[in-house]
Amino acid sequence: MPKVAADIPRPKGLRKLVSNIEPFELFCAYHLGITPDRGYKPSNINEVANRFRADPGMIKQALKEYEMDSGSLLDRDFDMALGQLDIQVAPEGVDRKELAKNIYEEFLEAPCGKRDWGKILEEDRKENQKVFKD
Repeated sequence: MPKVAADIPRPKGLRKLVSNIEPFELFCAYHLGITPDRGYKPSNINEVANRFRADPGMIKQALKEYEMDSGSLLDRDFDMALGQLDIQVAPEGVDRKELAKNIYEEFLEAPCGKRDWGKILEEDRKENQKVFKD
């Protein structure tokens, strides 16, 4: 695999890159909206695919293999919205890529586990009953 800067972590167990796309670069582009010039602009899968000179299917595959797809995000105890907000509101002059390194590291370190959606929905139902009494 190609070398990356020592301060950019890679997912544990990563053996090969999908279409030579670095996980950190994909995270920055797809999830955080960091543009090539380190600005901010929300992006969609087609824009990200163009940026990496890949087709959208390859981006979806990379997201899945790097455990960054929507299903994997639901199973990870990580607040992606907060990370996105940090990037979006970064003051002028702040290097968003540098800021993203910490967000990405927190993402990689966030515990994973299958959520019990039945239990979660039941807890929500009970909470709603308390709040919205008849």
